[in-house]
Amino acid sequence: METRGNYLTRNIKNTIRMAAIIAFGGLQDKVKMPKFMENCAGSSFYERLTHMIDDGKINEAENELMDEIDFHDKADLAMALAVYDYINDKEDGFLEENHYTREEIEDGVKNVLVGYGYEGIF
Repeated sequence: METRGNYLTRNIKNTIRMAAIIAFGGLQDKVKMPKFMENCAGSSFYERLTHMIDDGKINEAENELMDEIDFHDKADLAMALAVYDYINDKEDGFLEENHYTREEIEDGVKNVLVGYGYEGIF
C-alpha cells in the first residue's frame, strides 16, 4: 500500500509536469531551470533559493520566491516550478525536520499556477 507521502510526492510531480506541458508546450521528465536563464540573474536567484532549501530554510526560500516572482514572466514560472520540484525531491524526514510539509509544496504550486492563470490544471 502506498503511503500518503508517496502519493503526494507523485501528485505534486504530476502537477508540475502538467503545468510545464501546458505553459511551455513540452514534456520533460524533470522541470529544470530554463537554458536561457543559466547565464542571467535568474540563475543566481535560483541557486540562492536551492542553497537556502538545502540549509533547511525552506519557508524563507519560498517567501523570497513569492516576493520576487513576476506573474507576467514565464521564465519566473519555470523557475518557480523548478524550485518546488527541488523541494519535492527532498526526503520526508528532511522536510519534517525543517518544519515543511508536502501539503505546503502542493499549496505553493497551486498558488503559483493560479497567479499565472492556470487554475484549471488541478
